[in-house]
Amino acid sequence: MAATSCRSFLCAFRSRNELMTTFATRQASGRSQGFSLVELLIAMTLGLVLISGMIAVFQGNRQSTELNSAMANLQENARFAMDRMAVDIRSAGFQGCLDIGRGPAVVSATNTPTTDFNDTAVIGYDVAGDGSWSPSRPAGFTGTVKPGTHVLSLMFGGQDTFLLKKSLQDTSGISSAAGDVVVDIRNDTNTRTLTGLGLDVGDLAIVSDCGAADIFAISSITTADDSYTLGHAIDKNTTASFSKAYGLSSLPEVRFMSFSANLYYVADTGSDNEKGESIYALYRQSYPYDDANNPPVELVQGVENLRVSFGVRKNSNDLQYMDIDDTALDRSKIESVRVGMLMTSEQSIAQVEDGSSYMLAGQAISAARPNANAVGENEHARDHRFRLAFNTTVKVRNRRR
Repeated sequence: MAATSCRSFLCAFRSRNELMTTFATRQASGRSQGFSLVELLIAMTLGLVLISGMIAVFQGNRQSTELNSAMANLQENARFAMDRMAVDIRSAGFQGCLDIGRGPAVVSATNTPTTDFNDTAVIGYDVAGDGSWSPSRPAGFTGTVKPGTHVLSLMFGGQDTFLLKKSLQDTSGISSAAGDVVVDIRNDTNTRTLTGLGLDVGDLAIVSDCGAADIFAISSITTADDSYTLGHAIDKNTTASFSKAYGLSSLPEVRFMSFSANLYYVADTGSDNEKGESIYALYRQSYPYDDANNPPVELVQGVENLRVSFGVRKNSNDLQYMDIDDTALDRSKIESVRVGMLMTSEQSIAQVEDGSSYMLAGQAISAARPNANAVGENEHARDHRFRLAFNTTVKVRNRRR
């Protein structure tokens, strides 16, 4: 029995020791499941690195998106501006079936932007850094053009032409160069009106055939069901007679059309970006330039500079491009126009300052000097805005050889 009790005591002692050992083991195991301070610091550091990487990727994607968007906007605006100018360049000097080089229109209107249509169909103006013009600015134009840029002037007859209902005649029905212009407003089954062209008393127009052309000011308009009778009296013209009695020899050749003159130039819109930098745009001012009811039209924003040069046919039959201030330039022989535009994003989205040089119509536009107080005549601002240069060459159709 004593042996039995001893064994029971030993069993109880052994069980107690096993229980304590198990408890201690569990406590030790529980402590090993936590994180030390070093481990927490390492985890936080890794998390910060990952977050910083994600932020960098996000910022890079956003900048890439902004650059792509700016590039697309600049390309779209440049394409529209180039297309608008190209239409007028191709039309420059148009006066009907008579080539302007073989017989320029006789100008009789007193209030007109030209006295020599052949010489002024295409003109380029250089606006210097001090705001002076070469040649002198067009009479009546008071717009503020950005210094260091060019202005392009284009003159042409309207593409929408009208036939004459009868030849020019005096009140007794005898053909006369002083007779009124009777315009046939019928066009097949359609009826067109001069008001659709925006013509009124005092406006300029062209009458021409394949042998002559005249630019005159409309002194009166008398309407009928199928025709408009247009006067060209001396109160708005230097003479009441045209260079010929149009329609006497071949009435179907005679055409009547409006006369247009447009100026394209760069000017400040009056708006600034987030950094206070000026936003420029391309404008078009149509004639009359001094009419308060005829303000300039903003075509596209983002045009920082406009430059032009002219293709002239030399005696060697080679086409040579000349700057507008070249003293050897003969404007009556201009056959093509090279146009260059420097487009600029509205906001500063580039990571580094723009120190690049750009070629516009064969002329270099470089970045301003670092920390310069002003931008030079052939320079662009050294800032963080994104820029693209666009160039095109357009043929003057009415001076084809």
